[in-house]
Amino acid sequence: HIFFDGEKTIFKTAVSPAAKDDLKIRLEAQDLYGKKLGTADLKIPDAGTLEVAADAMKRGIFKMSAMLVDAKGGQVSAKQEMTWARLPRPVELPDPRVSYFGTHIPLVGDYIQIAKLTGQRWVRMHDASMIGKWNSLEPKEGEFKFYDENVDLAKKEGLMILGMLDGAPPWMGSKDRGGYWSYWTLPTRADWKEKWRNYCDTAISHYKGRIDDWEIWNEPWGEWFFSAGGDPAMYVEFMRQAKASAAANNPKASIVGVDTYAGHEKWTEGALQGGTDLFDVFSFHDYSDAIAGGPANQNRCQLQADQWKKWQEK
Repeated sequence: HIFFDGEKTIFKTAVSPAAKDDLKIRLEAQDLYGKKLGTADLKIPDAGTLEVAADAMKRGIFKMSAMLVDAKGGQVSAKQEMTWARLPRPVELPDPRVSYFGTHIPLVGDYIQIAKLTGQRWVRMHDASMIGKWNSLEPKEGEFKFYDENVDLAKKEGLMILGMLDGAPPWMGSKDRGGYWSYWTLPTRADWKEKWRNYCDTAISHYKGRIDDWEIWNEPWGEWFFSAGGDPAMYVEFMRQAKASAAANNPKASIVGVDTYAGHEKWTEGALQGGTDLFDVFSFHDYSDAIAGGPANQNRCQLQADQWKKWQEK
C-alpha cells in the first residue's frame, strides 16, 4: 500500500456474496491527523479495483474506509479500513552503506519491503528484531541458535544490517528479570568475560559478510543498566572483547560503541576510559522532534556530534 509520485493509487475490492445492483461502495478518506478529506459513493467496480488518479492525492499517510450502502445511503455491510501512503520515490544508491537512513523492523517479508520502499537502507537489530542478542543466540548455555533465513532475506533486498552484541541470557546472571527485560540480564557469573567473548566470536564469525557492523549494548547509560549491576568498566570490557573478536574473526567488521545520550556525560567519560581504539564508530542517541521538523534547534545532532568529538580528543 505504498504508492510513489506519479503512480495511480489502486485499491483491490471484493464483495461477498455478490452485491445487488442498487448497492454502492461508500469511501471515506482521512489524513494522518484524522481530518476527513472526502466521501464518495461509487458503483461497485466489475474489475475488482478502484483507482485514484496520480495527481489527486498529496504526499502523506492516509486511511481509507469502505462499506456498502443501499440506494437511500443506509449502511448494509461492516466498515473495512486500510492505510496507504503516497511518497517520493527513494533515491537508488549504488552502495546502501552510504545511506543516512535506517529503522527498527522485524526481519520478515512485509516489514522489509516497507523499509525498502520508504527509503530505509539500514536495519538495526534492536527490540523489533532481537535475533542477534545473546539471549536469542544462546538461550541455553552451549546451544547456539541462528536466524540465517531472516538475515539473508534482508540482505537479498539490499539492506545493510547493524547487529547488536547486547544483553545476556538469564543463565549468565544472578537474577532473571523476566519477560522483555530477560534479554538484558547483566552477566554476573565469575566467567562472564570469557562467555561474552565466546558469544562475540560466535556471532561475528557466523554472520561474517552479512553483518559486518556490530553495536555494543543498547543505551547502557540508563538507570536499568546501573541498577542491575552494570557500570562503565563492564561496558569498556564489552567493547574490548568485541573489538578483539572482530579483529580475529572478521577484520572488515566495525564496532559501534559508547552509545551515549546528552546529559549523561559521566557515563560517556567512563565508557571512554578504555580509549577510543576500542570502537570504530561513536554512537549517541537523540530523542527530539526537531529532527522531524519540530521547533527546536535543527542543528542539534551536529552540535552534539561536535561535542562528542571533543570528548574523544580529550
